[in-house]
Amino acid sequence: MRPEADPRPRRHAEPVALPGGETDLDLSHSVLRAASPIHLRYMRTMGVAATAVVSLIADGRLRGLLACPRDTPIPLGADLREPLDLVGAFMSVTLASLLVRGEAAAALMCLDPAEQGWPALG
Repeated sequence: MRPEADPRPRRHAEPVALPGGETDLDLSHSVLRAASPIHLRYMRTMGVAATAVVSLIADGRLRGLLACPRDTPIPLGADLREPLDLVGAFMSVTLASLLVRGEAAAALMCLDPAEQGWPALG
């Protein structure tokens, strides 16, 4: 849950050198992280105090978000996060399948039946 629709300043950890001398940390697989300023503005606009957000990933790209807003924050332990992650994984697989179908349908729509040697209908 993001109980920070109106966030207070937070003290952030200083960057540390990672193996190889890099200071960037990949948070792709982190469970909890800060919300973007755009999401915080959305929360304020919608009048919600907290949200749980699950990423929808298809073909290795962020394709959408599943947002679960609440009027009041609640602790979001593993017992609640795991089912949300499962729903997100199912939705991601479904989305990937729909994207493949959509691309296949779009490709078929570009084909000229006569050029493919298909019989004329009618």
